[in-house]
Amino acid sequence: MRRPLASTLLELAGSLATAGRPGLGVRRLELDLPFECDVVRRAESLDLVGDVPRWRWTTAFDPLLGRLQLVFEEISE
Repeated sequence: MRRPLASTLLELAGSLATAGRPGLGVRRLELDLPFECDVVRRAESLDLVGDVPRWRWTTAFDPLLGRLQLVFEEISE
């Protein structure tokens, strides 16, 4: 079962926030990842689900992967 897209994005952002090391000074990070995304009907709604690929190697039976391009940037106030 794939996760809702929002959960995947929040986990990515959270893991980056805790991965910092003292003195590292990263203010911007760009990601370009292979990504599985789909619309799933649940109960009485349609949900957008998305996650990194479930398998390392794809076969001819697997749907084509999309790309997730995401930028995390620190904004000073």
